[in-house]
Amino acid sequence: MANLSALARMLSQALGQIDSFVTDLAEGDHLQSDKGADDLPNRLAGLHMWLSDAQGQAKALMRALEQAHQLLGPLSYKD
Repeated sequence: MANLSALARMLSQALGQIDSFVTDLAEGDHLQSDKGADDLPNRLAGLHMWLSDAQGQAKALMRALEQAHQLLGPLSYKD
C-alpha cells in the first residue's frame, strides 16, 4: 500500500514537471502545432488545464491511499 501511495506522489510530481517543461518551451517560442499557429494557444491552455486536473487527481489518490494504508496497519491475519 505504501508503494502505491509513493507511486501516486511521483505521478503528481511528474505531471507538474511535464506542465512546467511545456510551459518553458512555449515561453521560449520553441513549440509549434501541426494544426497551425492559431491552434497553439488553445492547445497549450487545454493541455495545462488537463495536466493540472490530472495532478490534482493524483494528489487525491495519494491521500486516499495513505489513509487506506493507515487503516490497514493494525490489521493482521487470524487463524
